[in-house]
Amino acid sequence: MPEENGEPSSLVLGQEDFSDCLENRGITTTLDEMTSGLGDESLDGFTISKCEEETLSQPAGIAVIGGKLFVVDSGNHRCVRWNGLPTDDGEAPNLVLGQDNLDCNEANRRGMVGSGSLFFPMGIHSGDDQHVIIADKDNHRVLIWRKTPFNNGWNADICLGQSGMDEREPNRGEFDNVQPDSLSFPTSVFYDAEEDRLFVVDQGNNRVLIWNKLPNANGVAADVVIGQKDFQSREPNAGQGFRRPNEQGLYFPTDVVCGKTGLFISDTGNNRVLYWETVPTENGQPADRVFGQTDFRSNKHNRGQPASAATLNDPFGMYLEEDLDDENYELEDEETAEGEQREPRFKLYIADRGNSRIVMWDELPARPGELEEEEEEGLDEIEMDDPDLPIGEDDDEDDYFLEEGEEEEPSEEVPSV
Repeated sequence: MPEENGEPSSLVLGQEDFSDCLENRGITTTLDEMTSGLGDESLDGFTISKCEEETLSQPAGIAVIGGKLFVVDSGNHRCVRWNGLPTDDGEAPNLVLGQDNLDCNEANRRGMVGSGSLFFPMGIHSGDDQHVIIADKDNHRVLIWRKTPFNNGWNADICLGQSGMDEREPNRGEFDNVQPDSLSFPTSVFYDAEEDRLFVVDQGNNRVLIWNKLPNANGVAADVVIGQKDFQSREPNAGQGFRRPNEQGLYFPTDVVCGKTGLFISDTGNNRVLYWETVPTENGQPADRVFGQTDFRSNKHNRGQPASAATLNDPFGMYLEEDLDDENYELEDEETAEGEQREPRFKLYIADRGNSRIVMWDELPARPGELEEEEEEGLDEIEMDDPDLPIGEDDDEDDYFLEEGEEEEPSEEVPSV
């Protein structure tokens, strides 16, 4: 793992070398060649990107399952797999899911949604080196393979979010009628095999769903919802709107990871990552801590300032590394010499997309309540420009945002990355 800031990578996939960056290496084709027989003459001659076996378009998810590398190739509506960990730049994968072969990239295999098709998939996870679970975002469902596929286009066994494999409407066709068994643009999945729990980021409904047992049939309803007070709500920030972040709500979440350290959710629209010390068992359970912001009421990217080691801008995917082999790593009520509970040891990697970087935290931020207590101790030192000005006289603007041109001082109490 890199030990210094800006350390260069050693291998690139999807391109011939590190100097190339074009989608599908710049290869294009026309829609009429790929959609002959569909009857939409208005699309004839329209130029689109064309995949080949070793190219990628908008890759969005990555996982190592049973020693094999899986990459969700979103723009090509597929998931590709290498037989091991690649060792050469631009190495071609050996297997594809969502398409008939590695030269096809039509959405849903020419528009026929089914158990073997994908439409702009995003996240992927296994958890036990056996199951393969993919968030099939634009089909508004999650697909589960009970065992790792070994042929191209292998059909999934289970779908969540829809009642059957041939359906694909958001929230099962009733956009505002959100239910515990419906999904809208799911972007990430995480399977905790040890506890047999499945987590799904339901981005379009501004929530994360938890199944307390991995479903074994289509359309099974979730058991717990995070980010909303109940399964029928879908508005940003638990109904408070996109300008009112809080400890219960989510706004356009993107990814979820879980481990012995706790539960982490990248709350992308609020430019933060929320942390729960234990997996929630009740709907709408509030978070315990927050990364990227000084409190639960703020959500400006980079806290309204230039990027720093303590800020986030449009956080996306995450990876949680836990030092479980270390003999000093204990989480079960272990006390330090001073009588304080020891903090868990971990490394949380966050794709800080808006800042074009990946950042890593190995320390939990202070609880917002602890920061407030420290700030209250210094209230006597505050000086008012005009002591006669009535409190709240000019409080017409949103308390959670700065005025044009103002700058917010970053808190030194929140640990930096």
